[in-house]
Amino acid sequence: VSPAAIRSLSAALCSLATADDPRPAASRAFQNGRTLGSEGVPAACLVAFRRAIAEAEREVEGEREGSPSESWMDTAAAAAMAARRSVVNDELCREFADAGGAAAVLRALLPPAGAGEASGSSSPARPLHHARLARSCCSLLRQLAGSDALKAPIVDGGGLNLVARAVAAHPGRHSVAEQALGLLVALTLRNPDACAAAVESGCVRAAADVLRSGAGVLSGSSSSSKEEQTDDDDDDDDGENAAPASSSSDDSDPSSSSAAATAAPAPFTRNPHQWAQRQACAAIRNVVSRSLELRPAVLSPGQGGVEPLLRAARDRYPEACGDVGAAALRDLGCDDYAGTKGKKTDDGGKGTGKGESSIERA
Repeated sequence: VSPAAIRSLSAALCSLATADDPRPAASRAFQNGRTLGSEGVPAACLVAFRRAIAEAEREVEGEREGSPSESWMDTAAAAAMAARRSVVNDELCREFADAGGAAAVLRALLPPAGAGEASGSSSPARPLHHARLARSCCSLLRQLAGSDALKAPIVDGGGLNLVARAVAAHPGRHSVAEQALGLLVALTLRNPDACAAAVESGCVRAAADVLRSGAGVLSGSSSSSKEEQTDDDDDDDDGENAAPASSSSDDSDPSSSSAAATAAPAPFTRNPHQWAQRQACAAIRNVVSRSLELRPAVLSPGQGGVEPLLRAARDRYPEACGDVGAAALRDLGCDDYAGTKGKKTDDGGKGTGKGESSIERA
């Protein structure tokens, strides 16, 4: 089967299992995804993914002029996204991981053990530096990490290193950052054992860099906001962002795929930049919510100065980051986490506490 055929078949499968219509009577994304999963689609996608990665790596290693490795990486990205759309419940996620799916994705994106930058792992021709492939693979791993049984294997396989590397490899690519940090959210949800490792592996610094990009000062990013938005839009033709479902952060359960499939549209325009900021806030919150001893480390200047960045995101994007930004500040032990001090209120400036109580209930 040609690379173009694999990409077309993958896109067709994605279209069947993408919640692109919020009306329950119209969208059967979860039901279709479950059917595809039971019919062996994830296994077929894994075969296609492995083949595409092998072909791409062979061409890169051969250093042939004008080799179509870009085409093979696009093919691997399409196969990964089709697999992500067809592993919609805990059972299917486990079956895919047992078949070596999670390990294959991590092995494809991360350099071999002991390989440094001198080995060419930072080359733009490498899978990690292919934006569409990095985003699709992070999205697939994020879906798999919704299963509590798979969090530890993904962490042990280098999932946290992948988060930090993916964000660093694609500054200004908010759709990549959204999925990478969404993976971090999933790995640290109800998993305190991963939180300290997330700090040590640079994941908190990566989240801080994404938050800093909201002010247009992300180091190494020279693209304008308009250009970055255009780049992200170009990456969305596989339907990954077709339906703005609620993020798998905070106290929500990412293993509940049926909820994601039927979620109502977000109250704000689908903007990868805002959603990346939201995932950054949620990730920082998850790291400290059940590991309070990590507060000093996360708040230290060495982690990028997250407190002012969280406050800025909360105030800059209240619809996207108002709740998770305040929750992150609260769990970090910061004062005025809801941003109510100094604001004019109906009771003459004394504050009603409504903002704080709503966060506490969440």
